[in-house]
Amino acid sequence: MPPGAASSGERLREVVLGEADRQAILAEAEAAGRRECCGLLVGRCAGGQALVRGVVPARNVAGEPERFFEIDPRVLLATHRQAREAGEAILGWYHSHPGGDSRPSACDAERAVEASKVWLVVAGGVIGAYVAEEDGAIAGRFRPLPLRVISGRDEKEAGYGNR
Repeated sequence: MPPGAASSGERLREVVLGEADRQAILAEAEAAGRRECCGLLVGRCAGGQALVRGVVPARNVAGEPERFFEIDPRVLLATHRQAREAGEAILGWYHSHPGGDSRPSACDAERAVEASKVWLVVAGGVIGAYVAEEDGAIAGRFRPLPLRVISGRDEKEAGYGNR
């Protein structure tokens, strides 16, 4: 198991995200307009928390970026390597739903092949947090998670921030 990844027996209870990263994701989603933005969530899992210590924007290389997202594989591989070297892991990803809502779609459920990965979905200035799991309540594949945003001194003390 990669360092910082959730163990197979650990059930995630919440996602913790720094305010700077939250703002970066929202700004990226707005700038992407009608195309889905996407990126990676890097950090550690501890005590049922997915502690996102940084976000890594990625180019959406999907054939129809207005309807789907696919993270640039070069960014994915480089981020895996960097996270591993830092004793962290890719916890999951974020993407936007232009004109949609902040819940995962049926298409997202079809593509959620890795259980226990965190999915942040952005729509209308709102970020929804979910974990992929078998028989999830949303689209048959996702369970909603609380998203706790930390800022200021808490963010600095915890080592959070944009990569």
